[in-house]
Amino acid sequence: MSKQVVLISHGKLSAGVADAVAMVFGKNEELSYLGLAPDGNVVELIGGLRDRVAASPNDQFIVIADIFGGSVCNQSLQQLSEFDNVVLLSGLSMGLVLSILAMPGELSQAQIDQAVADAQAGTKVVELIKADAPVDNGEDDFF
Repeated sequence: MSKQVVLISHGKLSAGVADAVAMVFGKNEELSYLGLAPDGNVVELIGGLRDRVAASPNDQFIVIADIFGGSVCNQSLQQLSEFDNVVLLSGLSMGLVLSILAMPGELSQAQIDQAVADAQAGTKVVELIKADAPVDNGEDDFF
């Protein structure tokens, strides 16, 4: 069984994440994306994905939606729940996609759980350096 990772989102988020992932991994045949246009029909969008899944019963589909409870995630849940070869995740991020793609072949539930945990651990509040604090620009003073 081979793995297919499908990013789904509102607008162009999924395309942007796929583009950013390609900067790290290069073009990857396992990765594709779908974006719901503002005037698009979510039932038709996910219906096309459903047809693709039905036509490839020997492939594992890991579908990553932008946001839990959003229309693309909800519609995926409705249209893809009958398939044993589909895993649906929410919380689309570059880190999550990189983790999933870094593991070869079909993924176990434990591997998927680890990728989700890694992506969650990568979400941080980053403390910014205050303007009055000295800034280390990385250049050493030799004189």
